[in-house]
Amino acid sequence: MTPPGPIREKALNIGSPASLAGVITEPEQLDGGKPVFVVLNSGVMHHAGACRLSVKLTREIARRTGMLAVRFDFSGIGDSDNRSQRISLEEQQQAEIREVLDFIERQRGARRFILCGLCSGAHNAMQAAVVDERVVGLVQYDGSSYPSWKSYLYFYGPRLFKGKHWKSVIRRAYGRLTGSAGTTPGSSTIPVVDARFVEQPLFSQKPAKSTMLSELQTLVKREVRMLSVFTGNDHLDFMYQQQYADSFSDIDFKNLLTVEHFPTATHIITEPYFQKQLIEYTVDWANAVT
Repeated sequence: MTPPGPIREKALNIGSPASLAGVITEPEQLDGGKPVFVVLNSGVMHHAGACRLSVKLTREIARRTGMLAVRFDFSGIGDSDNRSQRISLEEQQQAEIREVLDFIERQRGARRFILCGLCSGAHNAMQAAVVDERVVGLVQYDGSSYPSWKSYLYFYGPRLFKGKHWKSVIRRAYGRLTGSAGTTPGSSTIPVVDARFVEQPLFSQKPAKSTMLSELQTLVKREVRMLSVFTGNDHLDFMYQQQYADSFSDIDFKNLLTVEHFPTATHIITEPYFQKQLIEYTVDWANAVT
């Protein structure tokens, strides 16, 4: 393990005429034999990350692992210029990930990378890792996961004995029968807001499980090291520590996959305690796999 030490940070402008803005964090004692750690945007959050999570993460990665760490904004997000799009947003962002990796390779001679992302960033990191053999590590915070039979038991079991839950079920059933599903007794008659007006339509939906299975098999075959961290325990997609492995029981992950679960953390990990824990897990994992 590289001992903690000073770091240097420098702004990056990648590509032209519309450039991508980023920050490169370099330890004083750079270990050139290690991969470069690259953090992607989460949704429309710029490269500082939620509550500066990306800033804290890249600094600790550089300081405590000896890796070069990079965070940048996709075009049209944060400090990066807009670019005219003739392709889908996902295709555009995949092209920009390759552009950033190519830039780092030319400028610093790097040939191995670890990609890291939260939510949509985790999805983009996965897609890039599958097709780019320079990616040797993948860190996903709240990436795609899927229900297992145990998750249904964990989710619905406690609710069977809660009267409040059954009242809600009966109220919704009554609403469907009477055509008043958007209201509750004694409430306003204003209907529930259509989800289309509050959801973010720009980012890809969770892939089919069969697609994810194929992608994971590709990564395992290439021996890509993976860290997956999940938050919450109130949704079927992830309820317990072993769910990810249970969902993909056909895959022998060997020693390539590490899974952590923060059941009481929020999705974007805004709590200082959990941010610290997340960074500790990621730094320890990075030191162990490199």
